[in-house]
Amino acid sequence: ELQYYLGGRIHHRLKAEAMMLGLVGILVACGTMAWRGQPPKKPAAEIAPYPPMHWHSWNTFCAEDMVNASNMKEMADALMSSGMVAAGYSTVNVVCNGWTGRDPVTHVLQENRVLWPDGIAGFASYLHQRGMQLGCYTSPATTNCCGEPGSLGYEAVDMEFFASVGCDHVMVDWCRGYVDPKETRNEYAVIGEAIANSSNPNMLYGIWPGGVGKSWKWAADVGGHYWRTAADIMNAWESSAKLASSGSVLHNFDMAYSIPDISRQTAPGRFTFLDQMVVGVAANGKGDDHHKGGVPGPGLNLVEAQAHMSMWVMAASPLLTCNDVRNMTAEIKEILTNPEVLAVHKDPAARMATRIDVGGGVEEAHSSNPCASNWSIYGKVLSDGSSAVMVLNRGTTNATVNLAWEDVGDSMATAYAVRDLWQHVNLTVPVAPQRTGSAVGRAAGRAPALARGIELNVPPHGVRMLRLWPEAPPPPPTCPTGFTPHAAGYWFNTDPCPNNVWSNCTADNTNTTVAACTAKCVSVDGCVAFELYVIGVPVEERSCYIFLHSLEPPFTVSAQSLTCVRGTL
Repeated sequence: ELQYYLGGRIHHRLKAEAMMLGLVGILVACGTMAWRGQPPKKPAAEIAPYPPMHWHSWNTFCAEDMVNASNMKEMADALMSSGMVAAGYSTVNVVCNGWTGRDPVTHVLQENRVLWPDGIAGFASYLHQRGMQLGCYTSPATTNCCGEPGSLGYEAVDMEFFASVGCDHVMVDWCRGYVDPKETRNEYAVIGEAIANSSNPNMLYGIWPGGVGKSWKWAADVGGHYWRTAADIMNAWESSAKLASSGSVLHNFDMAYSIPDISRQTAPGRFTFLDQMVVGVAANGKGDDHHKGGVPGPGLNLVEAQAHMSMWVMAASPLLTCNDVRNMTAEIKEILTNPEVLAVHKDPAARMATRIDVGGGVEEAHSSNPCASNWSIYGKVLSDGSSAVMVLNRGTTNATVNLAWEDVGDSMATAYAVRDLWQHVNLTVPVAPQRTGSAVGRAAGRAPALARGIELNVPPHGVRMLRLWPEAPPPPPTCPTGFTPHAAGYWFNTDPCPNNVWSNCTADNTNTTVAACTAKCVSVDGCVAFELYVIGVPVEERSCYIFLHSLEPPFTVSAQSLTCVRGTL
């Protein structure tokens, strides 16, 4: 009966006398029998249809009384005004400086009213009025990682408190040493049951044991919507001797992919979390003690930041950005809010990419040690049948990588429309003759085996992130201002671009000479094109036509490739 009222299993370390003293107070504080009126529990896929996108306080304000109502409201306002909320970052995660202790009778968490004059509930209301959500933080330990009271022994009390003050997301950080994996699972199961039995059973549940307890095997079974697999990330592209005990962008990404079949664990409502992001987080040289304000490390340049974002999106990891949005640069905003990259992140299939090829220093194309290679290719099929592909260059020099259609997407497709998601351009794809070879040979540095595909240049510590549509490309962009669709077709027998002038221009396919013609290479909406106009007629009667132009012989332009016509010149 007692366990039923408290919302589930009572931890064996909670003293009997504390339970008896606090029972009445708990029911009063939480609302007597509040569980009886709880809303129905939603499926996990409905609570988290795609990997969550939050702003997280830790890497900017992790201590020193900086996590307070004033700063957090400023950050919420900046998220709104900058377009971050519109992009999907609609939850503010508050970590540290919320709790000063527990009520001696009810054991309910006591709030720091100096830092939070209106309480956590007041801040939750501030967010909810703006269509945003609140994330709250705890640990299955006696104290959390900030030294505040943890939830060990008070799981039901704390989860009901979080529900009652308006928390929409509960982050549960391990904050303990290594224990038997079964104990880790059991601790998180207690909290999962407490959430399910609270007055808001639909709070997003984040399980953060780091690499302790192999959480990917059981987190979804105990109610978790996402789970962390790596150590605390530092503000660094790769680990160094100084930061050897902690993670980095590459370390955390590779840690996830070192888990056999990890991509099969991912689906709507269940995601592998690579830790908080450090895109736009200022460099901090405070050694390895990130509990004293700011995450240590040299920081990332813009190429590395773009790669960091791409890696987390391809892995279907929750995006918990930690930068100071109030001072965000235009370049960082573009990285975090790129709509084409976020379309991959929010894809309804919610798949984690698989590693499909590695090269430049390994003998096996599907090596279990991608760190030994200079580059790696990751891909996943999206819900519309297209594929997202990322080519990652781990090296310190430019890499040239052949991306073969046989290795990605539909192996039966003979042609692809290719979009570069960072450059926002459609790529011209040459049609290569059939050649022999293997992915193993390509990875070992032997002659390219590209039967059909594209050659990519990738900067050091950078990526090329593409979206591929098999066979028919997506609809072309609309005509620019001043242009109208034109259905006429023209052809010619020489490449106009190198010389800019040629003769014997003919209309349709009648071989009727109309006049000498001049062509000029141009670019329209990222498409390689040229302008064609007739010479020898009055200026007001000249028409300028824009065609898509193939870079491969025979340079034929057909009616299908004619895009737009501009008015008279």
